[in-house]
Amino acid sequence: MLQGAGYDFVSNAGSARRLFFVKDEKFQGRSIRVHLHLVKFDGSEWDQKIAFRNYLRRHKKAKLEYAKVKKKAAKEANGSKRKYMKAKESFIKRITMEALR
Repeated sequence: MLQGAGYDFVSNAGSARRLFFVKDEKFQGRSIRVHLHLVKFDGSEWDQKIAFRNYLRRHKKAKLEYAKVKKKAAKEANGSKRKYMKAKESFIKRITMEALR
């Protein structure tokens, strides 16, 4: 169904507990890539992702810091997904742990 809507399944998404799809879209005249992560509802990965998201929604400073972390990671990774993910990892772990308290 998702593939029929233009999403491509990515088999090596880095987690056995997550299905990952991507789709390129036009948005406000720009080309953007949409990432869709599917996880078990109310499972541990669900809880972590929702806690992280909600924390950023409630804490503007953390949200702005994450934006900086992502921009720096993208620049340093130079197109490498592995390097990009590694560069964001400590921030995500720290905020997730704080959000789950």
